[in-house]
Amino acid sequence: MPAPPRLRQLRRDKTVFGFVMNVVRLDLEEDERLEHLPALRDTPDEDLQHLRRIARYWLGVASIHFMRKSRCSPEAAVHAVSELREELEETVPEAEIRAVPLREVLDVPAELLPRAC
Repeated sequence: MPAPPRLRQLRRDKTVFGFVMNVVRLDLEEDERLEHLPALRDTPDEDLQHLRRIARYWLGVASIHFMRKSRCSPEAAVHAVSELREELEETVPEAEIRAVPLREVLDVPAELLPRAC
């Protein structure tokens, strides 16, 4: 199995970049909710659980797309996508993250979402 592309190459893949930006946008939304309602850390409400399920969906879609495109193992794809997520969270300005339309990020059919934990 070929080695997965480097992070720099992954950043240039507009599809994966877009999927991971969706996750970063959801992370920002989750952080904002937890800042205003810290009790949700211990007992997440339905809305917070829904945000987390959608984030898992986008992470899965990004990983699968990357795995197929680069013909790497699922573990390598998940690792690469996680690295990209961390990098984007650290380097992309908040205004650019907020420019990702939350309504579109949340528009995922319920039957495609992972089951609640």
